[in-house]
Amino acid sequence: MFIDSNKLKELTNIDTNVVSKTLSITLETTYILHIEPLLSKSFATEILTKKSNNTLTEIEAQLVSFIERYQAWQTYYDLLPFIYIKTTERGLNQPVADNSNPTADNIYNSFRKTISSTADSFRNQILSLLMDNRREFPSFKPSYSETKTSSSILFFN
Repeated sequence: MFIDSNKLKELTNIDTNVVSKTLSITLETTYILHIEPLLSKSFATEILTKKSNNTLTEIEAQLVSFIERYQAWQTYYDLLPFIYIKTTERGLNQPVADNSNPTADNIYNSFRKTISSTADSFRNQILSLLMDNRREFPSFKPSYSETKTSSSILFFN
């Protein structure tokens, strides 16, 4: 993975009150469901290896920065239901501490949409960087859907 729970908290406004096991599981799930399909498993592994060996070029470091932010904000989006709603033996419940009030659904949905938009922006930056610098990333092979997405991004930017 590109980030751990500490980096997640650094890059987003998730506070320390979230259970660390929930953070770890969601970070791993986000990596498997979003990062690997976007980059391909082999390309993600290649970049992670260079990152851990401190052998990233300048443009690869920029890519890693976008990937870290994308993984952080996508994890935040994926994590929100677990922060907002707790599963108990009585079903789904919204946790309410002594000094807090429940959040209205429209505010929650707006908040979730903002987080999703932020994650999507970083995803688009990753694709734009990769597509604009294909020579620097010869082992990146976009899928048809990424090529289609990044073309529309480049067209509108």
